[in-house]
Amino acid sequence: MDTIEHWLREVKRRGLRVNNLFHLNSGMWRCNVRAADNSHFYEFGNGVDPQHAIEEALARVDAARKVKPTVEHDPERPPTVPSPIDDDDLIG
Repeated sequence: MDTIEHWLREVKRRGLRVNNLFHLNSGMWRCNVRAADNSHFYEFGNGVDPQHAIEEALARVDAARKVKPTVEHDPERPPTVPSPIDDDDLIG
């Protein structure tokens, strides 16, 4: 099995940071990794030990990066806000 130091180097190599790594009451471990560039990208992984939790989080990062977002976010454009519902539109 690879050491925790190996997985921490791998996290850094991929441009990520370990945000949290903790032991759950169930005995499992949970790891949360985030993008080092403050892009609000993060992923979680669970495992039987810290190494497996980090490995799972990185696997989820790989899967998430293969998926393109369905809607591109334009930071210059405010989000669309739905119009208020009139009471007449409500059923009941």
